[in-house]
Formats: sequence, structure tokens, C-alpha cells
Amino acid sequence: MRERAFICDPVCALPYGHNVVGLKYFSEASKPFYNTIIPIASTCLPEDIALKYGFERGFEFYYYNHINIDPINKIPSAHSLSSDYDLMIELAIQDMSTIYEKYVISENDALFFPCVDYYGAMAILELLYRISPPKTPFVYFRFIGVMENATSIGLSGLPKLLKDIKKMLAAGYKIKLCAETPRYADSLASDLATFVNVVPYPTHTDMIKKLTIIEGGGEEYKDIFTVVCPGSARCDKGYLDLFDIFSTIRKIDPRQSIKFVVQGLPVADSLQHTSYTNQLYAIPGVKILHSTLSEEEMNELYSLSDLVLLPYDTAIYAFRGSAVFMECISRGIPVIALAGSAFCDQIIYYGAGSVVPEIGSFANEILQYRYVSKPTLITKMYQARHRYSIDADYAFIQWMTP
Repeated sequence: MRERAFICDPVCALPYGHNVVGLKYFSEASKPFYNTIIPIASTCLPEDIALKYGFERGFEFYYYNHINIDPINKIPSAHSLSSDYDLMIELAIQDMSTIYEKYVISENDALFFPCVDYYGAMAILELLYRISPPKTPFVYFRFIGVMENATSIGLSGLPKLLKDIKKMLAAGYKIKLCAETPRYADSLASDLATFVNVVPYPTHTDMIKKLTIIEGGGEEYKDIFTVVCPGSARCDKGYLDLFDIFSTIRKIDPRQSIKFVVQGLPVADSLQHTSYTNQLYAIPGVKILHSTLSEEEMNELYSLSDLVLLPYDTAIYAFRGSAVFMECISRGIPVIALAGSAFCDQIIYYGAGSVVPEIGSFANEILQYRYVSKPTLITKMYQARHRYSIDADYAFIQWMTP
């Protein structure tokens, strides 16, 4: 067993979203292999959330130009608000150096980045490059296709990041790479001329809880079938396509045996789409939740779900995975997705739902699931979850093994 694993996510600054649960899941999964696990989030993460999950807070927030956050009791430094590339790199290196010195990190330790961000990754590469390879810890980068592209100058950071990783690998530094989807892993492997693993969310305690819920009740068919859109509070996740889907279903199902639950847009975005949201809200059987939900509220939402819709923008998600999809398969909830996103390949492989060619096909597919018997659906999702669990756990072990 190795000494310590530092699970690092400088973007983990908000009390909701996939960063908090992702940091939690990968910290849990690492425990059997290290004597000590130290998850490190942004200094902007509220203190009560950090205490709740046992996270340290060590990174300034480098992405005010990309993500709208209102840090509680945290005044952003002048550097973190700057659009100057060199200042941002300097700030990230300072943070990483402070962590490195505080914990006296050595070659017996490991640094994990479960969702790579540009400045965090560039900082650790720059810091390690000053040390001879045998004296450095293992570094694990997991690419998800989001913040590894984010720079303060508006250009994609990925080409520069990959160039530096390739240089470090050639020099003998201990870096292991993975991506959230097979499509992204293949693209990175081609660019780097090295192996890139595929590592989805590892199995976790939340997925174990769902098994008893999905088996609850003995009815063959449910009187009310609940279709949910978790994380739908963004236009790139298909929020503006939901009206067409819901209104079509309501014409076919005027008795409202099929209900819909969605998250509304954040205030800043909703002002541009007030008329649309009012139309969506006016459809009978549609419930619109707040744009931000806590982990407990999200878990409650999943527990009510019979089916989840993922009508994501296929250009934006061409290489990306879906945290919602991984949460669903781990809980035994089928999904319907729009063809083209990288995670659609995984939906098909695991047998975890359906992939449709266009928005107009969603309504018919929803009706198909509505009239699948509960025992049949449970059997299908047990198989999907079983395949995913074995795959995810094995992939994680293979990736983290030196």
C-alpha cells in the first residue's frame, strides 16, 4: 500500500454540481490503495461543505471568466480576477507549491486530478519539471472534456497542455492518463502517442442505496411514471428542446400518467427565456425545480425517477461524458439520449437506455418505456449496472496501478 493520495480539484468551488460528488467518489475509491486520502478543493468552496465531506481547501479559483460563482467569505485575489495568462499560471504554481511544501509530498505519494483543469494541470507539470523524475510522485490526469480547455485568454488550453504532458512523459515523469469516454480516450491517445485508459465514475455508496428503492413495491406497472431531467438547467443540456418533447407527450397522455420534473435555468439565463419557461411551466404535469440542488436534493430527485432524458448538444458533447448518465446507471435508472454525444456509445454498450436520432423521437421512446413492465425494466437495469460496475472498478484499478 502506498502512502498518500492527494485528490485535487481546483474547480470544486460550488456546493452543487458534479465536482463535489466527483471528488467524493474518487476519494472513496482510492481508500483501499493508500494509507491516507487527502481531497483538496478550491478555497472558494463553502467551509461547511468542505467539513461535511472532509475536503481540504487549497486552490484559488482560476476560472471567474468561465464560471459565475459568488464565494462565501472569500475575497478573490487580484491575480485570480486577472485575464493575464502569466499571472494565472503564477497563481496556480504558488498554490501547488504551497500544497507540495505543506504536506512534504514525495515519490511515495500520488496526485490525482479526477477532472483535469488547465491551470491546475499546468501548475503541477511546471512544479515537477523542476525536480528529477525519480523524486516526483505519480500524477494521474482524468480528462472529461471541460476545464482542460479553459484559459483566461479565450483560446483552448488543451494543445499546450498535451504538448507539455508529452514532453514530461518523454523525460520519464510518472504520469498516467485516462478519459471519461472511449471517444475522448482515443483522441488523446492519438495526440499523445501513448495509452489512455477509459475511467468512468467508480462504484460508490450512493449506487448501493438505490437497489432497495428500485425493487420497492410489487406493482407490474406504475400508475404515475416520472420522467426527470437532472442538471437540465443549461441550454447545452437541451433545456430549450423540452417543450416540444413534453407537449407531444401531453397530447398523447392527457390523463397525466406521465409526469415531468426538470431544473429551471439560472436567473441570469432565465431572463432571456422567460416566455419559453412560462410555456414549459404551463404544460400540465410539469414541475420545474430550482436551478441549483444540493447533493441530498439530487439524490431525492434520482429516487423519484423512472426515466431520465439527456437531449444534450451533440457538438459540445462530442467527446464528453455525462455525470448524470453515470449517476443513473449506478442507480438503475434508464436514460434516453440524443445521438452524437460521446457518452451515447457507453449507453449502448452497457444497455443502459436508448439513443434516438432526433428530438422528435424522444416522445415515442418515452412511451415505449412507460409500458415496459417493472420486473422487465429492473432485470434490464440490473444487467446494465452489473456490467458498468465491473467495468468501472476494473478500469479505475488499472489506471491507478503504477
